[in-house]
Amino acid sequence: MPFRSSVQIQFFLFVCLILSFNTAIENPVTLTRSWQPNGFHRHIHTSFHFDQKNCDVRLIEHLPKEVYVDMYELHSLQTRDFTLFGDAVSDSLTEIELPAHKSKEMTVQLTQMNTENDVAFHMPIHLRYQLPSSNCYAEVIIPPPQVQIKCSTDADWRIVSVEGNELRARMPVGNIQRSEFICKTVKRIC
Repeated sequence: MPFRSSVQIQFFLFVCLILSFNTAIENPVTLTRSWQPNGFHRHIHTSFHFDQKNCDVRLIEHLPKEVYVDMYELHSLQTRDFTLFGDAVSDSLTEIELPAHKSKEMTVQLTQMNTENDVAFHMPIHLRYQLPSSNCYAEVIIPPPQVQIKCSTDADWRIVSVEGNELRARMPVGNIQRSEFICKTVKRIC
């Protein structure tokens, strides 16, 4: 019987350890996301509701190479009469003039401090020009963000389970079938 007791104690300690390291909030939050207006310069609106108050909330956006955030623009919006968020950081410098095929993916973190139950983030984004294609349109897909929360009782950030759709947009690209005509026309003008 001592072996059985030892196994039971080890199992109990293992379960306690797993429960203490559980960093995800059990109930997922449902994200409401949209972007407006149409075109190459848009704003992503992300909002959700959760049951805890006075917590810091972090939104981590993983943007594909077809999209970028101008961090200077983001910080200038922060200093106006309204506050979009508490802080914004990016994982890299952004070359805003590069086309999509020469760009890299980008990660942006937005943080709001001492939030209420309803949280909203607004982030200006820009779509990059893409290579010409035979179908004249390219689809840009932005996956749902990661959401983290840190309340006064938390030692570290907790990951929040989210339910939400990716954002999709069709954007016009050059028609590769017309490139020969354009090249001939440009040569005549120059």
